[in-house]
Amino acid sequence: MSKRRASDDGEGAMQKGLLPSREEAVAAASVAVRALALKSQQEALSMLQQAPDLNPLLKYALSADPAAGQGPAAQPFLVVFHVLKMLLGMRWQAVKSSADLIGQLQQWQTSWVSSPAEVEKIERFVEQHETEFCEGDHLGGSSENALFMWTDATVTLVSV
Repeated sequence: MSKRRASDDGEGAMQKGLLPSREEAVAAASVAVRALALKSQQEALSMLQQAPDLNPLLKYALSADPAAGQGPAAQPFLVVFHVLKMLLGMRWQAVKSSADLIGQLQQWQTSWVSSPAEVEKIERFVEQHETEFCEGDHLGGSSENALFMWTDATVTLVSV
């Protein structure tokens, strides 16, 4: 029995072109993550389009203090709305009803978060609020969970 290192086989196979390079493997993983995030984003959008409880949740978020979703121990759905505002940017100002919100979510593109600084700001905010930025039984029910799902998938899309 040979006493070669386990990595010897992998390195040799990589040199022979049998295994993808590290860069190719990372690129393939990135494509897979993006595909899953897009699927999750579309599923969440479909759920929101059928959600009967989105309007009251949106009205509360629109009337809440803009800083309410930023502080420590913020209500989870206000944290979700704060991240959503960052993802929509100036387009958030056009949101006055659930139909407006769904329209903005349908049109959303990764180019709406255009700079690395914006992406870093969003990622940092999500990390700081990881206990509130989560799916679960909150006051907003199924609409909140669908908004979280869409927002979480969208953060993944801008981060990958």
